[in-house]
Amino acid sequence: MGNIFRTASVWLKIATVCAGVGMLLFVIGFATTSWTTVKARGDSWSNGLWQQTYCGYRQDCRTRSYTQLNGISTIKSSSSSSSSSSSNSGSRSSTVVVVVHVVLVVVVVEIIAVIVVVVLVVVVLLVVVVVVVVVVVVVVVVVVVVVVVVVVVVVVVVVFIAVVVVVLVVVVVVVVVVVVVVVVVVVVVVVEEEKEEEEEEIVEITV
Repeated sequence: MGNIFRTASVWLKIATVCAGVGMLLFVIGFATTSWTTVKARGDSWSNGLWQQTYCGYRQDCRTRSYTQLNGISTIKSSSSSSSSSSSNSGSRSSTVVVVVHVVLVVVVVEIIAVIVVVVLVVVVLLVVVVVVVVVVVVVVVVVVVVVVVVVVVVVVVVVFIAVVVVVLVVVVVVVVVVVVVVVVVVVVVVVEEEKEEEEEEIVEITV
């Protein structure tokens, strides 16, 4: 169990470090691109000139007027409409956007970390449940085996005792029968001898 928790802790640290590095790279990339990227905000014709307006994320808009000569576009004029107020508002809006993105990234990282932790906890719980189930099954099997062995031993002992008792009873009965028969035979023989002696005495007296 200790090894499982240590492995889960190591993977959680690795996931946190990777998420932090990814968040830092995302913030750096977003900050650099958001302050340097220029987008075209509008194209229009004005007084025969093709005007293109570019506005960056700081709201510093630039307008260029093009004229065509033999199919070749040349810059006729260029103007900038940036001001301190617009620059400040653009800077503030850029800062707000960056902060919002950082917050979103932090929230996403936290959600990922929570998901990783939940998955690790679920895995650990599943491992614990599997271990407990295996232990319970092993204990039940051992108990069943012990009970079966005890029952078999008891049955064998009971059968052995019963056989011994039966044999002893048979031996005793046989001995008793033999003794009775011997006694009867002896008594009969003695009685017969006494009768013969009495008959002999009677014969002698009569003679």
